[in-house]
Amino acid sequence: MNIETIRYFEEVARAESFYGAAKRLAVSQQGLNKAITSLERELSTKLLERSRKGVTLTPTGKNFLAFAQKVTADYGEFLDALYNPDEEHKREEDPFNIHVTHYSAQIASATQAYVDLLAQCSYIEEPFEKIVSRTCLSDGTDLGFVDLHANSALELIASTELAFDPVLRTQSGIVCHAASSYARRESLRRREVAGAPCATDASREAAQQIEWLFRDYPLQNVRMSVASPRMLIRFVHSRDDAVAFFDSFSYRLALKDAAMPTDGLAFVPLSTPESMSYVGFLYPKHIRQKPRVRHAVRLLNRYLKENQADYLAQYPV
Repeated sequence: MNIETIRYFEEVARAESFYGAAKRLAVSQQGLNKAITSLERELSTKLLERSRKGVTLTPTGKNFLAFAQKVTADYGEFLDALYNPDEEHKREEDPFNIHVTHYSAQIASATQAYVDLLAQCSYIEEPFEKIVSRTCLSDGTDLGFVDLHANSALELIASTELAFDPVLRTQSGIVCHAASSYARRESLRRREVAGAPCATDASREAAQQIEWLFRDYPLQNVRMSVASPRMLIRFVHSRDDAVAFFDSFSYRLALKDAAMPTDGLAFVPLSTPESMSYVGFLYPKHIRQKPRVRHAVRLLNRYLKENQADYLAQYPV
């Protein structure tokens, strides 16, 4: 029995299927089933009831799940202590690299604990294409933290040897005045906002996303393009009919930032499914990650669950 097998069991119990768990873990169903069967053989007991509809826990399986959750929690606390920035750990002794896109870098910097962890590694903001190339060639010491549009995530995974582990779902939309007609809608069609006086994010990936989303309804009245969320928000305040293109999670962070002038504003998502994006970790499928790399993944997941539970409930991954 090892920590990886215990983690596999937890994921199968959570997903209630080998298919869902294998997809989440980026492993084969056959390999996952073999690992759980080996665990049951080691314990000389049945942990799961398997059927065409999925899996359910046996009474023993429920008891083992409680044990598994405690083991993985304790293991996580051990890693926290082991990689505490106050301890004497030299980056050269156990190096790893995190490669981030511009958008994902904003999320990574939202928690001090994660910033402390990043101080112990090589943290590099790069274009998405370069991150994909680096991660493909990784020996297990490279971790990508990227944002993928819904249409590109499956294409990337199908065409490379990379696995994508999403931790967050976000949706493109507009920020507008709370008193405007837009704010009274649950969602908006692209053609309804294509002619509005607008501000767009000038960062490379965000600009490409907006251009792709509005390929059939080109924006006709772009008044500002800037890589600054604060400037986008201020533009909306500049006139009653103004809108700024944002995404749901960025707006959630803006609402919690006392320096961001969000009073009197509202966020309205676009209605198209293409407006969905996923933020997560990119890594080679067939190379085992180092403990510090897995710890980096766990730390951000924990931050999101502890500080953004309401958002995750609204936008489940």
